[in-house]
Amino acid sequence: MLPTSHPGIPTLTTGADSVTQKKIFFPNLDGLRFFCFLSVFLFHTWSLLYRGIGQDQTGSGLFRHGNLGVNFFFTLSGYLITYLLIAERRNYEKIHIPKFWMRRILRIWPLYFLCILLGFVIIPFALKLTGKIEYPTASAIPYLTFTSNFDYIKNGYPGSTILEVLWSIAVEEQFYFFWPVLLSLIPSRWYLHLFIAIALGSVVFRMVYTSPKMHDHHTLSCIGDMAIGAIGAWFSFNPRFRTFISRIGRPGILLIYFVLFAFFFFRDAIFDHGIFFRAIDRSLIAFAFLAVILEQNYANRSLFKFSSSKSITKLGVISYGLYCYHELAITGVFVAVGLISSGNGMAISAGKLILALIATIIIAMISYRFFESPFLRLKNRYAFFVKKNSRDL
Repeated sequence: MLPTSHPGIPTLTTGADSVTQKKIFFPNLDGLRFFCFLSVFLFHTWSLLYRGIGQDQTGSGLFRHGNLGVNFFFTLSGYLITYLLIAERRNYEKIHIPKFWMRRILRIWPLYFLCILLGFVIIPFALKLTGKIEYPTASAIPYLTFTSNFDYIKNGYPGSTILEVLWSIAVEEQFYFFWPVLLSLIPSRWYLHLFIAIALGSVVFRMVYTSPKMHDHHTLSCIGDMAIGAIGAWFSFNPRFRTFISRIGRPGILLIYFVLFAFFFFRDAIFDHGIFFRAIDRSLIAFAFLAVILEQNYANRSLFKFSSSKSITKLGVISYGLYCYHELAITGVFVAVGLISSGNGMAISAGKLILALIATIIIAMISYRFFESPFLRLKNRYAFFVKKNSRDL
């Protein structure tokens, strides 16, 4: 049996129109999405700050662990997708797998395949016209089959900035493919056991395969983040658990963000002490991310709620585009500024960073408005649960 009913979960109506769209909305999670993106963005640009003052860009830096934003995305996906699938099974007594896949296809595939087209065809062609012959070193097949994370492990950087981040989209798509099937086949009373087993299995995988590339990019390592998010989704249906989170005081909330801050800025100092610590660090960090998700959703004494900032929330809605386009924008801005000025000081490096962020936001906003939105409107035709005032679930 699933935990006791969640008052925020819509119940099944009666009559001929029983299967209708219900609303599930976590208003603070869009803001979290933006900060996940921003973390990755800063990870890909922090070296400018050190290059500008003559520091070794491979050394320690303020944002050297900004790639944890991808881990946060994985944990958030595990939470949201599992929450929706559990809610669907509770209300409709089954998970409609084809409709789930169609929703994911309409959300992910248009922009994903546009990036592939840009990376393998349009950008190389444009560079050739300018006299710069540059082609991706990666094969298109892993990208077309959503297995590029394995290609990244084997061959490294794909030779194209817009292709570089797509490995994580491949991991997400693998998760979207098998997760609803798994939750359909497993009795719901075993869900929590399943999620815990997957999370522990991910730790064991990292203990056996110690390469950082395997830890960061392999599906069996990343799936642990999603399973930990799923554990949080499971407990979110329990009224006593939600009451416990809602009553956390300010000292407890401060502790959550202090731990997350420590993991983000001092990850090496905390976990770089042998195979065991390196194997568990990703899971512990995922639990810290989950604590933030739960605090934002249910805590009554939060220091702040991300939904209080409409600007951050709007940027969170377009976070998928921000993530996919940001390296292309960074490269374009760096090249453009380099043509204007040969300087390499701190001010110029910081200016490049700010301009790259602005360019990323503009490109993502245009993409969302004119390219992604038509597909998102189609997506809701296959939805049992829709977000209030947004189309990003």
